Amino acid sequence: MNLITAKAKVKKLIDAYSERGNAPSEQNTVDYELKLNDYFDIAQKEIATVKNITRVYSVGHYLPENLLGNSAREYIRTDTGLTFSAKGKSYYFEVTGSCTITIKADDTEETLFNNSKNYRIYKGSYDCEELTISFSSAGVYAVRNVAIFAPAGEYHFGEYTPFALPDDFHRVYKITLNNKEPDHYFSGRMVYVKRCEQGELVIEYAAMPETITDATGDFYEFEIAEELQEAMCFYVAALLMQSENPSVYTILLSEYKSKLVNATTEIYPTQKRVRRVHS
Repeated sequence: MNLITAKAKVKKLIDAYSERGNAPSEQNTVDYELKLNDYFDIAQKEIATVKNITRVYSVGHYLPENLLGNSAREYIRTDTGLTFSAKGKSYYFEVTGSCTITIKADDTEETLFNNSKNYRIYKGSYDCEELTISFSSAGVYAVRNVAIFAPAGEYHFGEYTPFALPDDFHRVYKITLNNKEPDHYFSGRMVYVKRCEQGELVIEYAAMPETITDATGDFYEFEIAEELQEAMCFYVAALLMQSENPSVYTILLSEYKSKLVNATTEIYPTQKRVRRVHS
């Protein structure tokens, strides 16, 4: 069902669709029209938390070979330098403390200064044949998870790799990698997966529908299941009658709740597939 069809159903439910067989005047319906989009947004999102919209998000969790070796060693230094070099185009490392970082890409040289109290991530890429990363300091600093990769690109070599969750993510059902649950955790709008576990990451989740605003077009298609869209119309009609006619509000709200309880289906899963290099 699209938005314009749902609006027509709601108007019929509140007897505003016609006046003695004639279309209602704009003056009688303008207040309803101003509220409808917001009320449909409220109703669809509330229903989606009860009868979930189930979706699948898939992303490739792959990492090129670290030319320095795949260990995640930590190096702690006092007044001494540290250098890493390999024939690659991109790099990753984490550093804490006060130190000077020199990144040499063939004949190009870049100098960075770090003074972070916690580990800070550095990653980047150059069009070069060989990369050399050097650290120097007059004090104490520490470096870990140093990597140089052959291909260009931004790659993550921390203990856990962060992946942004889909914009419509509400809550997770299941997360699998190579058909089993990986070592992972969620924080904010990110999921972090253990670096050593690579393959196809699949997240089955409950989605929150797109926000309906005043700018939403009349032919917007609702995302909840069709039988739930019918219930939604009763809920929107009830919201419109809440202050204007409490008795009608009660009848419509009761009908909405009954339809919602009796609904047996959820929207069929829709596959959202995104494949990318591990980053």
